[in-house]
Amino acid sequence: MEINKVDFVYLIGKTGTGKSSYMKTLYGDLPLSGGEESIVGFNLRKLKQKQILFLRRKLGVVFQDFKLLNDRTIKDNLLFVLKATSWKEKRVMESKIDKVLD
Repeated sequence: MEINKVDFVYLIGKTGTGKSSYMKTLYGDLPLSGGEESIVGFNLRKLKQKQILFLRRKLGVVFQDFKLLNDRTIKDNLLFVLKATSWKEKRVMESKIDKVLD
């Protein structure tokens, strides 16, 4: 399967069919157990622990339970994630967030 940069993809299916496991493999939470797979320039078969952070910076995943911090705005939630993933420059982070929320 090939997904282009501008595509939106919805993964649906019955409980227990492996949707969550598949997603966890794509964002580096579970190792690829067979076959070959690459995503945003990362070979999941050869993915090293130190590369996972950089992989996740290039992905956009919306979880069904969102995992938002209730005491913060959406913008503050996004800012928290960027800080947690080693982004440093506040102006760059805010610009990125504004672009995403636009």
